[in-house]
Amino acid sequence: MTSNIFNLIDQGVNQFQIGNLDDAERLISTALKLQPKNPDALQILGVIKNLKGQHEEGVRLLKKAVDLNPVNGFIHLNLAKALSDNNKDYYALPHHKHAARLMPENSNTWLNHGVSLIKLHRQEEALLVFESGLKLHPNSPDLWTNLSGVLNELLRHEEAITAAQNALSIDSRQAQAWCNLGSALGSINHFSESLKAFDSGLALSPTLIDGWINKGKILLSLNEIEGALNSFHRALEINPQSAEAWLYIGNGLQVSLNIQGSIEAYYKSLEINPKSATTLSNLGVSLKSNKDFERAKQVLEEAIALGDEVDYLLGNYLSVLMHLCDWDNYDSLYEKITQSLSSAKNSIMPFDLLSTPAALGIQKKCAVQFVKKWVKVRHSNGLPTSQIGQKEKIRVGYFSCDFKEHPVGMLMNNIVALHNRSQFEIIGFFLNNETGDLIENSLLESFDRSINLASLSDAQAIALINDQKLDIAIDLSGHTSGARISLFSKRLAPIQLTFLGYAGTTGTDFFDYLLADQVAIPSSNQIEFTEKIAYLPNSFFPVNSQLVPHNLGNVPSRESQHLPEQGIVFGCFNNAYKISPQIFNTWMDILKEVPNSVLWLSQMPAKTIENLRKEAKRSGIDSDRLIFATRTPSNKDHLSRLRLMDLFLDTPHYNAHATSADALTSGVPVITLLGDSFSGRVAASQLTAADLPELITHSLTEYSKTAIEFAKNPESLASLRKKLAANHHTAPLFNSSKYVCDLEELYLNFVKAKLNTSD
Repeated sequence: MTSNIFNLIDQGVNQFQIGNLDDAERLISTALKLQPKNPDALQILGVIKNLKGQHEEGVRLLKKAVDLNPVNGFIHLNLAKALSDNNKDYYALPHHKHAARLMPENSNTWLNHGVSLIKLHRQEEALLVFESGLKLHPNSPDLWTNLSGVLNELLRHEEAITAAQNALSIDSRQAQAWCNLGSALGSINHFSESLKAFDSGLALSPTLIDGWINKGKILLSLNEIEGALNSFHRALEINPQSAEAWLYIGNGLQVSLNIQGSIEAYYKSLEINPKSATTLSNLGVSLKSNKDFERAKQVLEEAIALGDEVDYLLGNYLSVLMHLCDWDNYDSLYEKITQSLSSAKNSIMPFDLLSTPAALGIQKKCAVQFVKKWVKVRHSNGLPTSQIGQKEKIRVGYFSCDFKEHPVGMLMNNIVALHNRSQFEIIGFFLNNETGDLIENSLLESFDRSINLASLSDAQAIALINDQKLDIAIDLSGHTSGARISLFSKRLAPIQLTFLGYAGTTGTDFFDYLLADQVAIPSSNQIEFTEKIAYLPNSFFPVNSQLVPHNLGNVPSRESQHLPEQGIVFGCFNNAYKISPQIFNTWMDILKEVPNSVLWLSQMPAKTIENLRKEAKRSGIDSDRLIFATRTPSNKDHLSRLRLMDLFLDTPHYNAHATSADALTSGVPVITLLGDSFSGRVAASQLTAADLPELITHSLTEYSKTAIEFAKNPESLASLRKKLAANHHTAPLFNSSKYVCDLEELYLNFVKAKLNTSD
């Protein structure tokens, strides 16, 4: 009988080895009927059941086998594998350890143990297991391959490269090693070599889903959106249920500003993996971009409930709450974000931080961390200084994602038209898709040459830009949505500077200058900027002096704007996210002191209006004294109605910038509170250049007192408005031609300084 059992087992093993699992199962099952406690038969049948996807039955049989023969390393090895295949890696660990102790000469014991630890997110322990295995099996390509993968996860990319290369030196057909090498090379910005490594790996194993996803990530970081999306879709062809592939499709569509498409992709990812905090966080960002703030809040709260360690999750949540003027948890959330930043965690985007009380040092830290994580620096030896001065005119390139009906586009439309074409050639680089609006069309006419980079990868864009042989490259976007700051890391021109579109440090080392003035960035604050500050003599912020009050037509009636016929109209047309609870409470105090006055605010989402009305009632103010504007057909109509305001009340942390300039140009006095940050000093910069220093206050008490005094003294207010009107003819803020001359003088000085350093 015993020989019959052994024969059945031998036959079953033979069938197993040639892939006939059904025949093998029948033979081994027959043997077990004859000898139910045969550990070898139980082990083989357990392995067969596991291979057939019957993991629980496979585990049950293997546990019986290990109970009968606890010193058999192979049974422990196969039981651990079956448990891991059933996603019970924690319970697999003791059997991995037994297998390694009983048969350390088998490299799979070390390999499988490390893989289970990785699945349990215990990468450091997995690293030690792989290293221990390699001491015994230095020629195992699988161990080297998995070591390279865990080193990548631990961000030890240089070591990961060495490990992957070791694997490939033993077996050059290790597809996973090629892909791990590609990920490591991409992480240290060796993009060309990275993509070649991925291509080698995917040629060997076209169904390697992680290879396609990770290659797509590299392409996405290079702004090769189409190629990235193709890679992610290849992953979906292999596994239509890949939540990660859908996640990165969403990311690609979000970067290309296909916001609705990104939302749909994120929801598909969440159908497969509804507990992904990262996907929920990214969905929240797209919903915010789509101005669906209520749904964004709900989604981000779900993400936080799963764990708030996802990069930028808390900052995105704070930003959504600020858009909604939902301030119940403002202080505690802001404190948690700043604590995270102090611990070098990526808790908030640089732009979102500008609207908070964050000090300049914290803003700098945030920007530097953001650049380190997201800006893919392309190593360059720079451009020859001899390029400067070799042309008849200095060639200046302006880069913006807002060359359209946007404050930056409107302001630049005036500047570009006024540039001295006998000395400068002005090229516009459009980072946004064509809109066909009036401002875009005007800019296309004003630039000497216009180039749209929106659909180009970074490599394609850089090649095209280099063909223009720029002397000066100027970024107008900073860390705003749609910016492509990493282009400048390749040195697009011998002189590179940033200004206007972003009131903060970029946190980079490849901009030579940031343009400002002594009010916006005092000399004492230069240490908090990674760029050298280049100072204009007056406000760095331009206004369009062609838009003077007498060119705006008749002032519309108060009734047409839903304003009361009598009483002081305080106004603030800043975006809702700039309104802090402290300044809103100050505004309510002002309304209490000025009977029959109203606060005129910009158009806002319904929930934001509801929240502000609740806050007004909480302060004892009739919520009807808050008036919310409606959209106007044109910018001229908007500027015309601004004249109905008696006083514009500014927001402290992130001032009115273009909005303040609009108010002053329309003849409306602006009261501001001088802040410490760049974004909180822009209105003071404008008021200084408008010769209205009396409107710059230094505390909330002084701010409130100034507003109340002017509101209660009609003669003082009329005198102030008369002074502002007179200053339109004399103050430097309103002299666009002088502004552009000063700007050009700076450009000429930059060129001279660069030429002098090359001598």
